[in-house]
Amino acid sequence: MRDTSYWNWCVISFLCVNVISFFSTQPFSSDRHLFNQTAKFWTDTYAVVKESGAEAEAAAVARVCQMGFDEGAARKALIDNGWDESAAVNALLS
Repeated sequence: MRDTSYWNWCVISFLCVNVISFFSTQPFSSDRHLFNQTAKFWTDTYAVVKESGAEAEAAAVARVCQMGFDEGAARKALIDNGWDESAAVNALLS
């Protein structure tokens, strides 16, 4: 039996493909390759299962530290920004 993250990914992938086909039937009706390429991009971008827990937090801190910030500042910025790495780095740079 597969875990729930796999099934979440399947549902999100299905929804991404259906949203693409619903909102943009004209451009994709004549170019199946463009449709497939766009569907893959949306799936890869939006159907990502995010990690959680202590290991994911440690990995996020390590990635921010690799950009030249000390661990304490990186952790505080991540906590203050809901563990959004881009927002944390922006906060550290401002």
